[in-house]
Amino acid sequence: MSRQLADVAIAVRRVVVMEDRAQVSRRGGVSLPAGDTRIRCDGVAPILADKTLQVRIHGAELPRIDDTRVVRREITTRAERSPDRRELETQIEALDKHRAELADRLAALDRESGVLHSIAKLGLEELAEDVSHGRFTDAQLLSLDPIMSRGRDSMARRVELDAEIAKLDLKKRQLQALRTQASSGDVELRASVEVDVRVPVAGEYEVIIDYVVPNACWRPEYVARLVSGPPPRLELASFGCVWQRTGEDWKNVELCFSTERPSLGTKPPILTDDVLYTQKKSPPVVEVREQRVFTAGLGGDTSISDAPLGIDDGGAVVALTAKVMVDVPSDGRPHRIPIFETVSESELSLVAMPELGLAAFEKSVQTNGSPYPLLAGPVDLVRSSGLVGRSSILFVAPKERFTLGFGPDPEIRVRRDVEAIEKSGLLGQSITKTLRAKIRLSNLGDQLRELVVEERVPVSEVPGVEIHVEEAMTTGATKPDELGFLRFVVKLGPFEKRTIELGYTIKRPAELQGL
Repeated sequence: MSRQLADVAIAVRRVVVMEDRAQVSRRGGVSLPAGDTRIRCDGVAPILADKTLQVRIHGAELPRIDDTRVVRREITTRAERSPDRRELETQIEALDKHRAELADRLAALDRESGVLHSIAKLGLEELAEDVSHGRFTDAQLLSLDPIMSRGRDSMARRVELDAEIAKLDLKKRQLQALRTQASSGDVELRASVEVDVRVPVAGEYEVIIDYVVPNACWRPEYVARLVSGPPPRLELASFGCVWQRTGEDWKNVELCFSTERPSLGTKPPILTDDVLYTQKKSPPVVEVREQRVFTAGLGGDTSISDAPLGIDDGGAVVALTAKVMVDVPSDGRPHRIPIFETVSESELSLVAMPELGLAAFEKSVQTNGSPYPLLAGPVDLVRSSGLVGRSSILFVAPKERFTLGFGPDPEIRVRRDVEAIEKSGLLGQSITKTLRAKIRLSNLGDQLRELVVEERVPVSEVPGVEIHVEEAMTTGATKPDELGFLRFVVKLGPFEKRTIELGYTIKRPAELQGL
């Protein structure tokens, strides 16, 4: 039985992007005659999963769908409207010549910068010598201004040249790709969806085509802007970073970001025999283990070994929709799509952890005021001066508090020194190790600063190993919490220096090895 062929253009309307795939929904109106018709929709992704193809047709009368299939074909074409090979070679040679000129100018700038650096170094050495002999004048200091100004101009020109050279390199790669395409045939894989239907009554019908494609994924990203003022507030913008190389462009689509994992499925656990063995008793060996302590809602940096491969959604499927209709081309590049924004008041404080870093960091504590959770992901930190760093957060539920660090305070200096003394007990049956840490703090600014210094002591999980914080050796007789952390609140006046001390002992039997 012959069927009438109807070539229709059904555009992509909605895409649900998951961790490693995407569900595409095409929707469009079609005018169908009565009888048997074959609907063909070209331009679908060639890599779509055939078993996920679903077609629905709605109208005044419900038509009967006899068959649906994906038809793929290879097409060998030459690049249309592209310049010939000789013209491309001429353009590439011109780019190489221009790049060589820029490289020569860059080398000249490097030589000029070296000379200016040497002159400035000699001038500063002479200035230091004159200051030591009491012959310093303001004119000597002003004499260095032209050199410094010229050095800044030279650095600015170097940045401009580097950017121009990068643009030329990109243009050259594009021309080389066009040259390769123009010199040989281009094999392209195309696909179309064909639907055989029987229409009872001619008229307008709505065709919906759904399918799943691989080569698409997304990850959450954030931009946190700290705004100073009474009170300070945090403006947090959530983005979805999308990559897709499916072979079809998504133009003006509604984009939804989901953490659903359809590939996991459900499998029963494998039951195996648990065989017990006896072992000869050996001397106990004690190991010092570094254990990361997590607190609910407090995000932090995650090492590569601890980072999950997918998206941490807190165990519940999360679906987020983009704020606007977007375009996502099939180029494999990242595209940042805005999802939502939230503003919340922040509590600012200075925190120093000398064991991890010799600096005092500005910490902001705020509440997730959005109705959506914050998924684990990287955060760009922005202040009034611009981008100040990049951090990350863990999963944060709605109305949950979380922290962010906005870099070190340049006016606070931190230094940490540790002394360790080990002594044997009576008859050598026990060993006592005394550790004493001194944290020196300096305020180089002209304002009063208050900061929290966090230190830690080991926590014993082995009988026979005793750890005690010596109050006489510890500033303020501070005691650790159940996790071994001690917190010292310090107020530093203008240009003031303070020293904090922490002392603790580790006592263990001599037969215990590993400490």
